[in-house]
Amino acid sequence: KQWYQRRVRVLYQMCTLKHPFYAIGMSTLALAKNIVEAIYEPISEDGFSEKIVATVSRCLTADAELRPDIVGVGSSIAEVIMLHMDEAATRELQLQKKLHREKKRVQK
Repeated sequence: KQWYQRRVRVLYQMCTLKHPFYAIGMSTLALAKNIVEAIYEPISEDGFSEKIVATVSRCLTADAELRPDIVGVGSSIAEVIMLHMDEAATRELQLQKKLHREKKRVQK
C-alpha cells in the first residue's frame, strides 16, 4: 500500500511539479491534516486528460474505500499511456530521420 501511495504522489508531482499535501514552511500538524483530509490543489485539466485528472483525484481521496487499487489505476489510464507512448515513438522516429538527413547533408 505504501508503494502505491508513493507512486500516486509521484504521478501528482509529475503533473504539478509539487507535492500534493506539503508546502514549504508547513508545520507537521498541518501536513498531517492535509493528508488525512485529502486537502490538495487539484491537477489542472488544461494540460492533462480527464482520465489522468480523475484517476489522481480518486487515488488521493480521504476515503480509503473509494481509492482504486493498482489494477484499477492501470486499467483507467492504460489507454492514455499507450496513446502518449505511440505519439512519443512516432516523434522519436521523425527526429531520427531528421537527424539522419542532417548528417548526410553535413557530410556532403
